Amino acid sequence: MEDKIIFSSVMLHKRILVILDNQVDFISINHLAKLLKIPSVNSVKRSCDNLRQSITANFDDSQVELLMSKGKGIKLKRNSVNIRRIVEKLYEEEFFYSVFKYLYSKRSVSTTEFCLSNHVSESQLRRKIRSANQELNKYDVHISVGTRISVKGDEFKIRSWGFSFLYLVHGSIRDVSWIKNSNFYIDIAREVLSHLEVSTTDYMVDIVALLCYINYKTKDSPYRLKLTKEKEQYLKQISFPPPPKNLENWNHADWIYLVTALYGFNLFDFKLTIDPSRIKSGISLVYMDSWISFFEEEFRILTDDEKNNLYKNYYKDILLFRIVQMDADFLVSFTTIDTKRISSQYPTFYQKFERFWSNFLKANPSRGSDYLRNESLLMCLNLTPAKELLPTVSVYLFTNYPVVMSNFLKDRITVHFTNSYHVKFTLDTEEADLFISTSCRTPTPQNKEIAAKPTVIVNRQPSARDFQLLEETMEKVIKIY
Repeated sequence: MEDKIIFSSVMLHKRILVILDNQVDFISINHLAKLLKIPSVNSVKRSCDNLRQSITANFDDSQVELLMSKGKGIKLKRNSVNIRRIVEKLYEEEFFYSVFKYLYSKRSVSTTEFCLSNHVSESQLRRKIRSANQELNKYDVHISVGTRISVKGDEFKIRSWGFSFLYLVHGSIRDVSWIKNSNFYIDIAREVLSHLEVSTTDYMVDIVALLCYINYKTKDSPYRLKLTKEKEQYLKQISFPPPPKNLENWNHADWIYLVTALYGFNLFDFKLTIDPSRIKSGISLVYMDSWISFFEEEFRILTDDEKNNLYKNYYKDILLFRIVQMDADFLVSFTTIDTKRISSQYPTFYQKFERFWSNFLKANPSRGSDYLRNESLLMCLNLTPAKELLPTVSVYLFTNYPVVMSNFLKDRITVHFTNSYHVKFTLDTEEADLFISTSCRTPTPQNKEIAAKPTVIVNRQPSARDFQLLEETMEKVIKIY
């Protein structure tokens, strides 16, 4: 949910930072513009100048410094802060961040008071809010400007949008300077997690504290959550625990919202009493049944327990979208995954996944969000045995050494490629993808097709060069199913 309209300059600055952080030396502004795919070099230079000013204003040179030189170009010199911390400061400088801070602290604020405090005219305010609403309306949230500035929309969506904003900008309640007495909300979070018998880290507690803050701020206000009949229908499958004693004064819907969000986010091993049969009878499982069907067609047949776990996972998604009303763009941040690394490390698996996902989307075109794709990729990884993730290479070993030595050589090769290939030794020359030999006098098979298969000559004790030759050859003969 990184709003491209509201925070367009922050998004550009973040891209610049990420690119520079992956460079070891100065790069020219021209080259940076090419990497950013921005045709105007002057525009990129202005953005870099603004970024440098912001970094200089917020950090000591010993922490981070953006170096710019006419002769050398630009370089990010970073020591004791990470990119997220720099970007966090960039967000805080934005006009809309001030709007959010006021609205989430008070929900409604005098237009005159806001304009005076933020040195902005009312006409400028209206123009900026009008632009922001283009993005916010995607979440069914709207900011109105009259004598007062107010945020309007479904209360579930407003709270979820508020949590999304705070999480993406800060990540932790301790880093939100304007939330007074953050330890109070951290204590509530600890009590909630203890009550739910969840073991977790301080970092996760800080995330839960953000949710507690969002809930607590409105518990005595007119902005109350209301569980509609439709929402209650989705919640029938869960036996909710009662709130801890210190939260007994919370509105019932506030407690349901908090527990449902925690369960749906899947941040920790969090169990609620849910009957799979009630899930099947209470909600439509057409999408999940289709997912399972295409998975089994491409990968393998699932057990009943595995299917039930998938139904529960699908139910979590329904809770996030229907009850918590979280945005799919935001949820991507909870399923961040390096697809390039997976496709490189597990090419056979990834090609299967691409076919599976393509077929699933053809049958279910409305399920094409990045979040659901990432989640599906993670589920496929979890359901695929480790040895099936790797491409299989069948090897025939020619050697005139004793069996013990031959087995030792096989073990060395197998272990070396454990994380890259499933090496399968065979006694069938037709099945083999390549031949490995410890002798230069390897017999030539009479069958021309077999004789054409690659052969790698290695030492009895394989060297680094031997393994390099084997890897280069395996890359050429890798089996794609």
